[in-house]
Amino acid sequence: MRPNQTIVRNEWLCFKSDLHIDLKTFALLEVLDTMSAPKCALVLSSLPNELLEAIVVAGQEDRVTDSNWQTQFGTFKSEWTLSHVSRRFRNVIVGAPALWTLAEADLDVEGSAEILKLYLDRSQGYKISATLRSDSKVAHYDILLRRLNPLVHHINRIWRLRMMVVLREEWGAAMLVPFRDGAAPYLQRLEIVNNLIEGDNWGIQMFCSGAPRLSFLRVDGFKFELPAAPWAAPLTHLELRRSTRYLDPANVRNLVAVTMQCHSLVHFCTST
Repeated sequence: MRPNQTIVRNEWLCFKSDLHIDLKTFALLEVLDTMSAPKCALVLSSLPNELLEAIVVAGQEDRVTDSNWQTQFGTFKSEWTLSHVSRRFRNVIVGAPALWTLAEADLDVEGSAEILKLYLDRSQGYKISATLRSDSKVAHYDILLRRLNPLVHHINRIWRLRMMVVLREEWGAAMLVPFRDGAAPYLQRLEIVNNLIEGDNWGIQMFCSGAPRLSFLRVDGFKFELPAAPWAAPLTHLELRRSTRYLDPANVRNLVAVTMQCHSLVHFCTST
């Protein structure tokens, strides 16, 4: 048994153990389990490109529909794992930009920010989903801004943006500033969480130039401020989490004024 064949099989089994799909859809995966390492390596090396890409897509399903992204940040990534199985796998997967559209980064970690840039490059012109996290552990705001800027430059192709942040007192909501004045023409879903349990309740000032396709907005630990953002009108789903404890009379008036501008609103939810 050649060492590289053993490595290929081991990598495959590690991938398969993390793959949350219906294995009946890909009966081939069960067959591979019964093969010796040389046969497994041979079959894997001969998989059609289309099937290989389909397996990667199947492994991404949980991340596409994931509603628990805050607690499952940094989970298994099929495109990343399979692209390290063999040189051929890498060439096929890296050469398929549609497989690199689920980008995420911990902005407190330099390496994670570099991987974000890799996803932005490999996804080429495809619409992307971006999930960002920062506990503001970096020493200087300019470092955080430098790591965030590559995504800001691609804002015109983001369809979903999710951010979980801790807004430090000395920075305030400065982390949101890069998104303040721009437009997000394809943004459909925006979720933003302020993970600071106690402290000031910051307002949302993002995409002041418009987000005409935004239909879903979930904010946690923020408040609405007037004037309402231009993207309020197309909203159909609005969730305000950890908001009512900040609802002094002025904030209540703002909230009422904002919701009255959401002419298409179907679902509205608020909680402490």
